[in-house]
Amino acid sequence: MVATEFGINARHGGIDSRTLPNIQSAEQVAEVIADTIEHPRADVYSRQGAQQMVVSYYGAEDMGAAEQAAPFMVPSPPPR
Repeated sequence: MVATEFGINARHGGIDSRTLPNIQSAEQVAEVIADTIEHPRADVYSRQGAQQMVVSYYGAEDMGAAEQAAPFMVPSPPPR
């Protein structure tokens, strides 16, 4: 999930994703998207460990070679 005000501004309401734990900033996700546009690849993850979570859920046998290769990761910003 991405930290935005979308939920609180949605027509029928929603949660404020900025208050959720382990949320990604819009800037972090935008950096991944921009890099993917510049360097296209079949499989992209914006969060450390996301690829492993997908593999453990679906199983490596259900995934293609692109999904099993190392994903692109954006380093986490230093704590403030």
